[in-house]
Amino acid sequence: MKVYHGTNVEFGAIDINKCPPDIDFGQAFYTTSIKHHAQLRAEESVRKRGGNINVMEFNFEAAKKIFKKW
Repeated sequence: MKVYHGTNVEFGAIDINKCPPDIDFGQAFYTTSIKHHAQLRAEESVRKRGGNINVMEFNFEAAKKIFKKW
């Protein structure tokens, strides 16, 4: 699964403690499956906090669920 994160800063690792606490649903690392939405979020972050537009792409493999019958 490919997801995107729009931001005004560049970074190498996700650190929730560095995420701003004053956004949408609180301090969190937000992603979207729609690249254009991440671009818009990055532009908004630059307007509010300065910096540069940065859209990051992450690839995640879905975890397999294992169900055990009792």
